[in-house]
Amino acid sequence: MVFFKQVLRIHSKPDLRTVALAAVLLSALLLALTAGSASAAYSPKQGAPFNYGQSNRFTLSGQWFLKQDPSNIGLAAQYQKTTNFSGWNGISVPNAFNAGDASEASYIGSIAWYGTQFNRPPSPGGSNWILQFNSANMRASIYLNGRKIGSHVGGNIPFEVPASGMRSGVNTLVVRTDSRLTVSSVPSVEERSDQLTGGWWNFGGLLREVVLRRVGRYDISGLATRSYFTASKGKAKGAARITVVATVKNYGRKGRIQLRGRYGPSKIRFRRTLLRAKSTAQLIGTATVRKPKLWSPLSPKLYSVSVSAPGVTYNQKAGIRKFAVSSKGILRINGLETRLRGVSFHESDVVTGAAWSPAQRADNNALFKKLGVNMIRTHYPMAPQQMEWADKNGVFVWLQVQSFRPRNTQLRSPSYRKQVVQLTKEMVARYREYPSVLTYNLSNEAVPSDTKYLDALFVQQIKVAKQLDPLGLISADYASAPEDELQHPAYRRVDMLGINEYFGWYPGQLGSTLNVSGLRPYLDYLHRIYSHQALFITEFGAESNRHGSADELGTYEFQTNFFTAQLNILRNVPYLNGLFAWALRDYWVRPEWTGGNPDPSPPFSRKGLFEADGTPKPAEAVIEREFKSTPPFK
Repeated sequence: MVFFKQVLRIHSKPDLRTVALAAVLLSALLLALTAGSASAAYSPKQGAPFNYGQSNRFTLSGQWFLKQDPSNIGLAAQYQKTTNFSGWNGISVPNAFNAGDASEASYIGSIAWYGTQFNRPPSPGGSNWILQFNSANMRASIYLNGRKIGSHVGGNIPFEVPASGMRSGVNTLVVRTDSRLTVSSVPSVEERSDQLTGGWWNFGGLLREVVLRRVGRYDISGLATRSYFTASKGKAKGAARITVVATVKNYGRKGRIQLRGRYGPSKIRFRRTLLRAKSTAQLIGTATVRKPKLWSPLSPKLYSVSVSAPGVTYNQKAGIRKFAVSSKGILRINGLETRLRGVSFHESDVVTGAAWSPAQRADNNALFKKLGVNMIRTHYPMAPQQMEWADKNGVFVWLQVQSFRPRNTQLRSPSYRKQVVQLTKEMVARYREYPSVLTYNLSNEAVPSDTKYLDALFVQQIKVAKQLDPLGLISADYASAPEDELQHPAYRRVDMLGINEYFGWYPGQLGSTLNVSGLRPYLDYLHRIYSHQALFITEFGAESNRHGSADELGTYEFQTNFFTAQLNILRNVPYLNGLFAWALRDYWVRPEWTGGNPDPSPPFSRKGLFEADGTPKPAEAVIEREFKSTPPFK
């Protein structure tokens, strides 16, 4: 692996031939290491790759095997019943099976099978087992010892399936992943002007870790904390009342349960509750923190939270903070008006795709630190490790459902809308435990020609989100179009509105945005028609992949001047609550991508402040200076 990293370092801007060569060589090495050898069962590593969660966890980080299935013959050939993986390629998980492949077929997606054999960890009698997949893009079918035990639709959102049929001794786990994009999948794909649509590369496979959990009669599958207090000038006035929502499953007979827990120094009080046999319930406890210290970018105070049932304990961190949007569209956090600064990114690497190692994630976080951000954003839910990093470092997360640029084709489809609502529900249920979540974002750049179906979809999404997190802020991101006078009723339903604007770069769909002088009048117009929504700039940026004239699109010099001109306007808009630069690093977006660059380098989007390998571009200094000199609160 060191050799392949050296190959890519030699080419600081590796072209596709370099990437393909590295991928081929790596594949050949893995084949040589595993060819002709049968799999050997391993003992799962105790613990999980992230801190929040239950006791008795084990990471399936031993030997895995991969068999690609582009012709979709695996089910008929009974790959799911494989017990000897000698004909499969040896890999490790996380894994993106199409990493390094920039072909159209790779982007559209394919089918791949993953398998591993492990020894069941020691366990007392009456134990139950659960498998947690932290990202399987985008459809997954799970087989344990040859029998299907569960399935899931939707990449990037962690999900769990009961590991029914777990044996003592050796167990064989096989997972069929299907990343094929369709017109009605989420995200979706269409062909327009002879080019595929889509906002980031469709890396398929088991993109994040797989965890095995042991539980007894009871399981606590999740916790959510809410804090109620009066905030003024960044401080709490008086005590904070805390509610803790625990999702509890009873695997045994009907009986009463008494949860026990602590929120920092305070005891959480739960009522003794009768649970029906084989049932799941939301149990609510309360606690009081007398002199609360608040969570914010300036001081991200975290309280340790622990809730226990017989045989299982759930540990996490929680922050006490308060969000409010005024009738004039001003966001206040802990009573203070905001001027937040952030950057968007994609999990993308020229060798590993979206299957990031801890070292890769740490390198990415170091770039966030260098810029001085207090917000991060991407087009899909982030990894648990990323969320914990944000909690610890006082960085807000703009958490987004992966509904990218839905058009009428998608919005009129009951299947599409149903998937989006379900993914919204799963996202809020899974991520409401993190204090860094600033907002639940419903959609990015919807482009319907009418409003009926988008409005109906937002109504459903908001309903399920508020049922799970009544205090959570709801947002949607809007593609700027200066002559767009269609005032979407859907956007009046959200708390915050993100504006993706590229004045000074793209010609625009309805009216030119090439002249940056039109930016402030356009923002004033949006503020008038969406006067109750807290406005953010969620994207602004320009491509750069070479040196040249400052007047030439695509040069480092143009990008530097672009950000300078934009910031001179944006920092003086009084009703803006914050902004995100687009994007952190260059990343793969889709085949034949141009991005407005007259000299493009597909499939890369070159709008990064850093090259794909982390080398800063000249514009990075402009953003770093702006971010580090701008306090998060007015």
